Amino acid sequence: MIVMLTGRLAAIAALIAVVGMLAAIAAHGLVKAALRDSRAKTFQAFVQARAETLDQWLEERLADASYISQDPEVLHLTQRVRRSGDHVCRDAGAAAASLSALLTRHFREDAPLAAHIAAPDGRILVSLSGHCGRRLSSFVRDQLPDGKHRGPVTVNPLTESERLEETPTDAQRRMIWFESEIRDSAGQRIAYIGYGLDAERHFDKVLHGTATYYKSDFFAFDRRGAILNRGANSAESPLVKEALAGAVSSEQLDNGTVMEPFSGRLPVPAVGAWCWLTAGHIGLGLEVAASDTYQQVEFMRVLAVLLGGLAVILGSLAFWMRRSKTGPGGEPRRIGPYRIGALLGEGAVSNVYRAEHVLMRRRVALKLLKPQFTNDEWIERFKREVRLAGRLQHPNFVRIYDFGHMSAGHFYYAMEQVDGVNFAELVERDGPQKPHLVARLLLQVCEALAEAHDLGILHRDIKPQNLMLRQGSGDDVQVKVLDFGLVKAIDNDYSRDLTVGLRILGTPAYLAPERILAPGSADPRSDLYSVGAVGFFLLTGRKVFESESDLQLTHRILHEPAPRVSDVAPENVTPELDDLLHRCLAKEPDERPSSSRILADELEVLV
Repeated sequence: MIVMLTGRLAAIAALIAVVGMLAAIAAHGLVKAALRDSRAKTFQAFVQARAETLDQWLEERLADASYISQDPEVLHLTQRVRRSGDHVCRDAGAAAASLSALLTRHFREDAPLAAHIAAPDGRILVSLSGHCGRRLSSFVRDQLPDGKHRGPVTVNPLTESERLEETPTDAQRRMIWFESEIRDSAGQRIAYIGYGLDAERHFDKVLHGTATYYKSDFFAFDRRGAILNRGANSAESPLVKEALAGAVSSEQLDNGTVMEPFSGRLPVPAVGAWCWLTAGHIGLGLEVAASDTYQQVEFMRVLAVLLGGLAVILGSLAFWMRRSKTGPGGEPRRIGPYRIGALLGEGAVSNVYRAEHVLMRRRVALKLLKPQFTNDEWIERFKREVRLAGRLQHPNFVRIYDFGHMSAGHFYYAMEQVDGVNFAELVERDGPQKPHLVARLLLQVCEALAEAHDLGILHRDIKPQNLMLRQGSGDDVQVKVLDFGLVKAIDNDYSRDLTVGLRILGTPAYLAPERILAPGSADPRSDLYSVGAVGFFLLTGRKVFESESDLQLTHRILHEPAPRVSDVAPENVTPELDDLLHRCLAKEPDERPSSSRILADELEVLV
């Protein structure tokens, strides 16, 4: 009978494994589509941010051109050469020297090597490049300021053979020109003054150091598809073709992305985004290695296939493991001296169960490390969690009773079982809380943290889900601080960082800014920021900062001032509590209460 029953269970496990494999394959497609959309928005945000920098740089150069055109000495030089008539280039060297001196005075350092004064018909009157008497090409003349537009303009990056008529077509560097009108005392346009900059060198300079956390390449291009900076290499990018195609087919320039891998400027398949600058004739492109973009999904695809094949075997093994811990009568599983009951909660690396010590008949909550995390890193982290949490004796901390592991690799610890609701469930059930109750709850949290901080221990993950509320008789309530998975001792044997790579541990919405910028620099005031964020949540029913993406949420936490509780809470909050929580949420740690004990003292006055 038992053999038949176990055979059926094995068959069911195998069927579930096959269904799971198919679900994983289907999920791969859905996740990849979602990841593609998310990455497209991120790349477009990177390009837009850099485009703003380039736009600002162009506006500054135009302002320089406008300022130079209004210099009285420029007007005097222009009138002098105009009076020369057909002999304007007879004293070209002296006129060029005068113009060079004017530019050197205006720019002081790094004066442009190319500049000219040109008549309204495009004939060059003065030139630093020896082009006096030549005529600007029709392409350039069409872009110069006219009677309707009196402001300075940017002329497309061009070689000299493209900028001037009847100039040799030898390979030349492209220069971007900034032109402004010269007007006489009567307001009549008598000439143009312009200066040119090496487009490749200056765009390289502006884009130098531009980086994302991906393998990537930023580059600028013009309306004809020419690359304006060196970048990774000189290869043509399909991004430019897409951008130019959109510019031809639509009167309004648009931004876009190419999220299917292509061969471009990077030495590996890439995806990316582009946008046009405000001036409209210069674009900015970003290529990102496709392997960086879709790495997680491709890994998932491979894992889905492998896990699908292994799932049947693992299901059978799981059955035999379960049978080894279950008697013929179906009694509950056993872990060490504990009888396992219902699942209380599931985390990324561990599960928490109701349990009972078989001999002592004491009910506990048993935290069990998942089998797939029984490696050196997570076992050491698990041990560290128990050692540090075990030193905390304050009644508002959950007590740790026991720790152990089984030969099969099950690491566990037993802790006090708390019956109640966490702060997140409390707000979901009852809505924003009364200010006097919030002060009482936060006071208990701070009193517990005071003991931990005195021992040199940081919690690092204070959030509503880790704070339980146990209801006593009458109005008596007790807070229990849970989850010591991110507990860290300061300056002792347990302080080494066991994480692999650059991971920010904790819940982003409740992290202090310094935890995001430099996770290793956290101190007790980082926990106090989290206390302030929890207080804001209890009083308002919402987080301090909310966003649809982690990137935008991180930006808001780092750069936007926290709103005041009094501006959001549905009930009146005393100025004292409002000010106290606002200080806790200060960006700079020095502006927060200096310790958990001082914060507890201030809260006690408000209870």
